[in-house]
Amino acid sequence: MAIEKWLAITSVALFAIFAGDMISVYNFMVNIPDDSPYLQAFESNPKILQFISIGVASAGILAAVAFIMSKQYGSKPIGRMIMFVIYKYILRC
Repeated sequence: MAIEKWLAITSVALFAIFAGDMISVYNFMVNIPDDSPYLQAFESNPKILQFISIGVASAGILAAVAFIMSKQYGSKPIGRMIMFVIYKYILRC
């Protein structure tokens, strides 16, 4: 496989990891135990920004690099993969 295919696959994996992180943060925020004073004062905004900077930013950069690399000769599978990820994980969330 060419390097741009591996970059596209890696970006898909990072988008999936971000979706899993958001699901786990949501489940944690819904099911906070009442007996812990630390968890009652838990702020989710800094953690969500951290997950965005780790997951979505790097996945978006990898997807853009794969798109630019495959744009020179045109790779339909990579283009479809990137568009699917954008539709599935970003637009539907």
